[in-house]
Amino acid sequence: IGKLSATIRETERKIQERDEAARQMELELADARRDVGGLIDEITETGRAVKEQEDAYWRLQESQRKLADEFDTQTFERRHTIVELEEVGALERPGPPAPLIDRLEGQAVEARTCARSVC
Repeated sequence: IGKLSATIRETERKIQERDEAARQMELELADARRDVGGLIDEITETGRAVKEQEDAYWRLQESQRKLADEFDTQTFERRHTIVELEEVGALERPGPPAPLIDRLEGQAVEARTCARSVC
């Protein structure tokens, strides 16, 4: 009977150790689940921020395209006005420096190049 009692006590001790190990693992699992939940929240927030930045980028691209188009339209209108004024003699062509129309065209190309290089 003494050997049986010793075996029972040893088995009970092993069961208690395993129960304690299981409780410890459950605590670690709960911590890991909390960590994963936090990471999921962080990933979701980062995804939202990236989406907002992409949307802002495309809005800026569209705005820049509209500005470049508007600039081109205004430059064309100015060139047309200068040509008309030169045709009726109301505007004399400048001498050695490039004619006003050529200077405006150069400025327009320069502005478009600058605007596009900002991208």
